[in-house]
Amino acid sequence: MAIAFDSHSGNYVNNGTSPLNLTWNHTCTGDDRILFVTACQRPGFTISGVTYNGVSMTLVDSITGLAGYFDKIYLFVLVNPASGENVVSVSSAGVGQTYVYASAVSYTGANQTGQPPHTNKGSTASATSYTLSIDTSASPSTDNCWFVGAYYGDGNYTASAGTGTTLRTTTETVRNWVGFVDNNVAITPPGSDSIVVAYSVASQIAIVGASIAPVSAVAPSVAITQNNLAMLGVS
Repeated sequence: MAIAFDSHSGNYVNNGTSPLNLTWNHTCTGDDRILFVTACQRPGFTISGVTYNGVSMTLVDSITGLAGYFDKIYLFVLVNPASGENVVSVSSAGVGQTYVYASAVSYTGANQTGQPPHTNKGSTASATSYTLSIDTSASPSTDNCWFVGAYYGDGNYTASAGTGTTLRTTTETVRNWVGFVDNNVAITPPGSDSIVVAYSVASQIAIVGASIAPVSAVAPSVAITQNNLAMLGVS
């Protein structure tokens, strides 16, 4: 079963009071599901946890170091999330924070173990685009992966997808401050692929990326017949 995009969602809060706990609904459909959630907090504070339908999600990675609206972006994953419409909940820690931005994206056709097999992250303090690559031939070498990336950028400008990249989140976090992109294609044979987040004006950009391994192919069963035995030299 090939990987396919399922749905996206997101939410944000501005000028809130601490502690900020952001919630919204996300719908997962189809078989062999996987869900990613990204969340950003203002400098000096942290995202303490994310749940979907009350189930804790696993932190994949985070990146920090940029000043401005956000200085850290988190990427969480949940394999086999509950189907249907359920609540995403993002909790933050610290006193004095005023805003949280978060987004979710789900896919079908994902292997239900060992996710994600590959990760990478990077950032730039000022550029009109930023490219992040991943190598699916690195251990564990995995064929037919997709490449998904959680990004944040300068909130004064609108994010867009660069070459070979599909923007999944649209206006859910105000001009796409925070969201997801992916390569929208299976990487085969295993090797290097890239996603690109772009802005019309030089901006700070950060991306935390992960590959999605597809459901493993199952070898077809072979009926044992007299003809098959004869071919194997068994009488």
